[in-house]
Amino acid sequence: MSTGLPSPLSARSRQGKRLVWLILALTGVAVLLRALRLSWQPLWWDEGYSVYFATEPLARMLDLTAHDIHPPLYYALLHGWIALWGSAAPPILRLLSVALGALAIPLLAWMAWRLFPGRPRIWLLAVGLLVLNPMHLFYSQEVRMYGLGMALSIASTAFFWEWMQPPSRERTGCWPPVGYALVTAAGLYTLYYFVFVPLGHLAWTLIAHRRRRHRIWPVVGVQALIAALFAPWLFYTLPKLTAYVGHKVASDRDSPLDPLQYAARHLAAFSGGHIAWPVGGVLGPLLFAGATVFLLLIALLLWRRGRAPSRNFGSASTPDLAPERSAVALLSLLIVTALVGGWLVNLRFPFFPEGGERLLLFALPYALLLLAAGVDRFWSVASLGKMALLLWVIAGAGGVVAFYVTPRYANDDYRPIVRQIIQQGRNQDAMLAIFPWQVGYWRAYAPQRDPRVTGPAPLLLSDRVVGWSAEVQARIDAALQKGVLWFPEPLAFGATLPHEIEAYLAKQAFNLENRWYGATRLTAWAKLPAPLSRGEKVIDFGAVKLVEAGVEGDGVEAANQPIAVTLDWQVVEPADLNISLRILDDAGHVWSSREYAADWSSVQPGFQQRHTVGVIVPVGLPPGAYTIGVSVARQDARGESAAALTIRGSDAVNAAIGGVTVLPPEETQSPARLPMRTPLEQPVVQDGVAFLGFTAPDPATPLLAGTELAITLFLQAQEDAPSDRLLYVSLLDRRGNGVAGYEGWPLPGAAPPALVDGELLQVPVRFFTPGALSSGDYRLAAGFQLKEQEAKTPPVALGAIRLQQRRAVFTEPSPAVRLPSPAQLGSHALLYGYTLEPLDDGRMLLRLYWQVIQPLLPPHHIFVHVEAPDGAILAQQDGPPVNEDGPAPTGSWQPGEFLVTQHTLPASANAVLKVGLYNPSTLVRLPVTIDGETIGDSVTLP
Repeated sequence: MSTGLPSPLSARSRQGKRLVWLILALTGVAVLLRALRLSWQPLWWDEGYSVYFATEPLARMLDLTAHDIHPPLYYALLHGWIALWGSAAPPILRLLSVALGALAIPLLAWMAWRLFPGRPRIWLLAVGLLVLNPMHLFYSQEVRMYGLGMALSIASTAFFWEWMQPPSRERTGCWPPVGYALVTAAGLYTLYYFVFVPLGHLAWTLIAHRRRRHRIWPVVGVQALIAALFAPWLFYTLPKLTAYVGHKVASDRDSPLDPLQYAARHLAAFSGGHIAWPVGGVLGPLLFAGATVFLLLIALLLWRRGRAPSRNFGSASTPDLAPERSAVALLSLLIVTALVGGWLVNLRFPFFPEGGERLLLFALPYALLLLAAGVDRFWSVASLGKMALLLWVIAGAGGVVAFYVTPRYANDDYRPIVRQIIQQGRNQDAMLAIFPWQVGYWRAYAPQRDPRVTGPAPLLLSDRVVGWSAEVQARIDAALQKGVLWFPEPLAFGATLPHEIEAYLAKQAFNLENRWYGATRLTAWAKLPAPLSRGEKVIDFGAVKLVEAGVEGDGVEAANQPIAVTLDWQVVEPADLNISLRILDDAGHVWSSREYAADWSSVQPGFQQRHTVGVIVPVGLPPGAYTIGVSVARQDARGESAAALTIRGSDAVNAAIGGVTVLPPEETQSPARLPMRTPLEQPVVQDGVAFLGFTAPDPATPLLAGTELAITLFLQAQEDAPSDRLLYVSLLDRRGNGVAGYEGWPLPGAAPPALVDGELLQVPVRFFTPGALSSGDYRLAAGFQLKEQEAKTPPVALGAIRLQQRRAVFTEPSPAVRLPSPAQLGSHALLYGYTLEPLDDGRMLLRLYWQVIQPLLPPHHIFVHVEAPDGAILAQQDGPPVNEDGPAPTGSWQPGEFLVTQHTLPASANAVLKVGLYNPSTLVRLPVTIDGETIGDSVTLP
């Protein structure tokens, strides 16, 4: 007869379903949290090794991992994962780690359920702590085996505990010891440090069953079986592994950590992660974790005196504490075994790099479950449990924030390196790699779905330690015979081999690239015929003279073919300079350039040096005649280009040293070869022509309002002879209103009807931004206007541009010398005074005081001439306006603004100063009027 009340059985059933749904929900949260920003961080060296091993054939992978510090199971799993997806792109690689990290969540719930039956608060606390744990989050994205090792560790202990329980109707059969043996053996094939897991199980067995030896022998027998399963690999790899570890210890020369350091580092990593917090560094998580452990130690002292835990989740009675203490003992032994064992290995092999706590990641779930048990046990004892949980959650939250806001490996990011090699390379080229992880980077970052892009191919000198040898030289020579050799030089390791290789290449080939990317310098080399000298007059840049030059490259395809150049320099004033080699059209537009440093600060005046360099003719360059030019600039304090040196007697910065005729490529080129910085996610096709992407100023670096905005659009014909059209580019504000733009077709020799199907085209567009635009973010959009139609095609969203308005002053400053009557230059500005001050180095600082009438476009320069009484120019300074805040180009001037420009001149007796404004492109000066009367094109300062 029914009483109308729910039975205890149905209540437990509903409670069980709620718990299952909670665990599933927490697993979903874990997946979402771990799947965020998979493409943000670059790969680092160890991940590069993972990709290299996993993309080799399995037999070769086994041989490679025999010489590595980790066993092969994870690499084999990653190999299959890559084959499944058909890609080794970083998001795909990291998805495997996300899946393994998510798998640990239900596995931990299962282990907590078996170790602490009837204690759902412990289960949920442990799972929740793991979901938000920053260290587990880290290795749920990293392309390494630590997440797999942790998941197997949880499963191994869960199987072990299931096996150790007394037999019952619910627990029959041999699957717990079989599962334990298989999972534990898999863990050993994943991580050598995993051996501390079965050792912890054995230690617990010996202590818990010291009076019942018949319970010990089955564990010993199964662990002997596990050892037998692992023995073949151990025998195969032990001699190679010993040699590898010995070399690693000798080369790294790390000092062993003392016990306190070792424990503290793991404590901080387990609680707050091992990424330094934005505030507090590693001290923050260590303090939180230390306070947590202190509270738990107090709790352990009160263990016997503490009251039994309160009933929760509808439990009908208080659980027996004996099995719980046995489970706590197992967890404690597993943690202690891992820490002590790891520290002893650290003493014998003192190799503990940054983030070395990852080797014991498999012990993290034991620490979290032990913490959850302590929190639950003392939830209401002086609020110790609640305080411990709060501190640990704060530490974890800090670590999670640090994980998602802290860039990592910025100095070792190979993405821009691989992108440049792909964009400027050819299929016959090669990328020289000294380390296997460089090949792993290449396989992860290089395009994998375009059959036209089969190279450059990575050329790995050796998968072992390698030095300069005849064999290395022969392989380099063979690569140079085929094409360009790209060499990312890992100079941060202190090895001599990169310098030896570069020294050899400098004698054998022309240098096409020399650029730093963080800690890596990318160079490129090509074996080219030596050009003939041009035999023209010396080009004088003031600090240095170009006494002879030669160019060899007539009839070059726009298919990343190199042009050989020789430059003979004579130093006049020792300094560190930057030299730029450029491909220019008749309008002076730079289509391609490469820069390199000339370190001449320590040489004597008159020093001469020959540079054998080259420049690459990029894909998408319209066929035609171009000029090869050279410019020189001084280096700033950071070693980057600063003020360009003008050719003596002119305002020009580019010296023409030869010409080249660019031909269309014989074969259709891949869009991956275009030198675009920002490709569109999907090309947008409009009437037979596709927008592929663009290159524009970096939105992280604001462009000064009132200056020229230069962008390059990259297009591809989708049919032969597309219809004729104009191009429009618009700069839009936040409301979508156009504030500046361009309309027309800037390439008269490469109109759309002349294109063929698949042809690529670079289209440079330049226009000035109004100086009155306020600081902020603007959007670029582009489209076409077909000549047969008046309507424009829908705008294609390109990207963002950040503008910064120059700070203007509208209060009149007073000069030391005020002109009797202001001089008006054109209709744009009044010059009303000046100040002249001596400098410590013997020169003079001239300040000119201007009142702006209206902006002046195109940008004009200010000239200041120091003239003798007979009109001879003794010295001069010409250039764009600069005030104390920095550049103040005439396009940024605002009506009514007062501007004080600065000019440095040599001191000269019996001389006069003449000032004016001129257009640097045409050298035309603005007329000067005083009181309405034209006096010429300059102002004479009394």
